[in-house]
Amino acid sequence: MGELPEVNIYFLVEGVATEPKIYRAWLAHLLPKLQEVAGFDEVEADNYFMTSVGGRWPYVAKQITASLNEVKQCGKYDYLVICIDAEEWRVNELIKEIESHLNVADGQPILPVATRLKIIIQNRCIETWLLGNCQMYPAQAKNQTLKNYLNDYNASQLDPERMGKGDCTTHAKFHKKYLRLLFYEQRIRHEETQRNQVATLTYLQQLQARVVTKPIHLSTFQTFLGFCQNLS
Repeated sequence: MGELPEVNIYFLVEGVATEPKIYRAWLAHLLPKLQEVAGFDEVEADNYFMTSVGGRWPYVAKQITASLNEVKQCGKYDYLVICIDAEEWRVNELIKEIESHLNVADGQPILPVATRLKIIIQNRCIETWLLGNCQMYPAQAKNQTLKNYLNDYNASQLDPERMGKGDCTTHAKFHKKYLRLLFYEQRIRHEETQRNQVATLTYLQQLQARVVTKPIHLSTFQTFLGFCQNLS
């Protein structure tokens, strides 16, 4: 097999702390040929630029518009990759919403001809993916709330992406709380320490192992893995 062609990727990631750190770490393992650049207009060959935005849809749509302008201004990007939480949206509905925002402006396509779009939905949020690491789960939980969660929906055995809202008002809030309790069970309470752990190769490998042994789980995480595999 010959070498894969050079590629430049523009990443727009929802989240200002956890998500950018995780994606940068995972890209270093999954696509090591790519080197990050500090400015969107600095890409040459096998580079990526990453920007992040807080908030959720439709606020994120404003940043998508800004990112599109940068992609067009630079003219060197092969992919625009948008990584966003589903929150309470259905995955397919949110994809259609984003595509609608991208494809039509005054009746004209927005994306440059040479730039392909990849939408990666984190269903329901990136913490949902992180619940896929089976090594995070205790043999016997000490915290009563965590015990209740595990009894109601053991996300080490059942698909985290299909988990409900639990005792929270939204899916994402519950999934984040569930993961936080798993960290607390290991006496890891500092958020930066938690972010450092999930950004490791070991954590990524556990998520990869999960979708190998249970291929119907974490389907949107598999979308991300598949994108990287196609470029590696």
